[in-house]
Amino acid sequence: MDTALRRPPELVWSEVSYEPDSDHLDQADERWAAFCQAHPSAFDGQITHVAAVHRSGCGGVTLHVQSCPYRFHAVQGAGFDLGVRSLGVTGLVTRGGRVLMGQRSQQVAHYKGLWEFGPSGVVEPQKGVVRSLAVEITEEVGLTMIAPPIARAIVRDHRLKTWELVYQVQVHKATPTTNGEYTLLKWVDLEAELPQPLSPLALELRSTLARWTTTKNSVFKKNENN
Repeated sequence: MDTALRRPPELVWSEVSYEPDSDHLDQADERWAAFCQAHPSAFDGQITHVAAVHRSGCGGVTLHVQSCPYRFHAVQGAGFDLGVRSLGVTGLVTRGGRVLMGQRSQQVAHYKGLWEFGPSGVVEPQKGVVRSLAVEITEEVGLTMIAPPIARAIVRDHRLKTWELVYQVQVHKATPTTNGEYTLLKWVDLEAELPQPLSPLALELRSTLARWTTTKNSVFKKNENN
């Protein structure tokens, strides 16, 4: 699937919440208890499950989605799959031809110590995509969006069983701060070598960014100057 988006994604919501096969619920409860013990701040809120993805014309995409308890996503792993494919959102926070990157802390559940474009987080059904992104930007890096974000890509993280919507974001000119999600935050020139090691999603987006840098003035600088 072509990852690039040229217009905002369309989400088609089901009225029915996603529930996995009942045969696996007892094991899911046991795994969730172990997950909460390892991650005391874990909270079983509602996330968005992607039931189907269809590319549409002119660079669009339609996602058929359902609400789903977070625990059913969190307990999945090698050899245990409840069929949950959660929807996440990632911000490509850009400023003056640079993009914000963060090194994930040792306290997070996945990809400890790896660098990613961020922030990123799950899409909460009651907030929707754009508001979920705005909250992540404020809470995780202490910045504020100053313009509507621009949909840039949809990518798949096969290891975490997620779909990620990627948006370019403009922010106030302020120094980013971390709430513990990241150990380090830094602005990286789009044409420079990216910090290593990269998360799987960052690796996937690296090739997409490489295409964008060839038209940086029209893709990034143009939007930042508007």
